[in-house]
Amino acid sequence: MSFELHKNEILGIAGVQGNGQSELVSSIIGMEKIRDGYVAILESEKATVLNNLSIMERLKYAISYIPEDRNKEGMIPNFSVSENIWLAYHDLETEAEIATGETQQKSFLSILTIPINLLGKLARLVIDRFSVKTPSSETKMKNLSGGNQQKVIVGREIMKNPRVLVINQPTRGVDIGVMQKIHEEIIKLRNSGTGVLLVSSDLDEVLTLSDRLLVMYSGKIVAEGTIEEIGMGRLSHLMIGGKEEEA
Repeated sequence: MSFELHKNEILGIAGVQGNGQSELVSSIIGMEKIRDGYVAILESEKATVLNNLSIMERLKYAISYIPEDRNKEGMIPNFSVSENIWLAYHDLETEAEIATGETQQKSFLSILTIPINLLGKLARLVIDRFSVKTPSSETKMKNLSGGNQQKVIVGREIMKNPRVLVINQPTRGVDIGVMQKIHEEIIKLRNSGTGVLLVSSDLDEVLTLSDRLLVMYSGKIVAEGTIEEIGMGRLSHLMIGGKEEEA
């Protein structure tokens, strides 16, 4: 497959779950090695190929990632809310770095220590902005409801202001109020210039949020365009059988 994701765009993947969406996301993040081809970020006519970068380097350089299974990939249940938020920022030393994206040379000691004041400030920012219901930022993640766990993970990644946000099932298992809040924040991020790749088994969610669609079937892209260009009837047939309905 081959496709482009642009700034200020939500690109939705429409398809029945199990047709290669998770493998696609894993390949972009670096959890699955690409045998052929490349993933690249193009800025000012200069392409940075991500293939040889580690997962950590990809996440630091350009990408925020909201995983399909928050319990397996998104959090450490026995860590506190603030510690789970810090997972996205632990290689940054100062408030200025988080605000500007600048990096500084770190001593070995600084890598082993956690700046407690900064950790607490970050946690409060996420909790307040995403209306996370928790007794405190030191509450263990496993003691939060599923919806509030998801808000912590989504908030942590969105507040990095990434070039690219890759989301797999952003609102799985959450109530309508949490879903609306997450949708609002995804749209805000898109409007600020981020390119968003959205994977969801909820077709209504994909159609509501996406500026453009890719239709996936059996590991391939079988159609591309807006919902108006593809059409609902055609979309349904492509998702189920990978080809147009015969007359």
